[in-house]
Amino acid sequence: MSLSKIVITGEVTRTPEKRFTDNNVAISAFSLNFGTVDEEKLVRVLSFGGLADRVAADVKKGQKVLVEGTLQTNSSKTESGDEKKFYEISAKTVEILGQSEDLGAKSYSEKEDEFSLADEIGDDLIGEDEIPF
Repeated sequence: MSLSKIVITGEVTRTPEKRFTDNNVAISAFSLNFGTVDEEKLVRVLSFGGLADRVAADVKKGQKVLVEGTLQTNSSKTESGDEKKFYEISAKTVEILGQSEDLGAKSYSEKEDEFSLADEIGDDLIGEDEIPF
């Protein structure tokens, strides 16, 4: 179980770039601004496999999106040789919230077969008359 789950909304500042791993798995990456107009706060969002294909096809710069996934830290070396740490989100779900008038809202998930929490719980819920207080 991961304690680094994150749900965040923001504006896409860079159209997703799609690449492939050595094992031919699609990876799509874009930058998300979750700050204000006056103070930009950026985080990199990564998606994999089928989700990466759908994100690369439909997510564009300037759109408002909701991303659900896990927060992770990564690092890279600067030109001066210093190590720079930064946060990334490994997306499980990407939902387009706002965009150009000619396109409709879309939601994508790593899982093709979503399940409903109500279906999962079933009849395990107790009724109001069964509450002991």
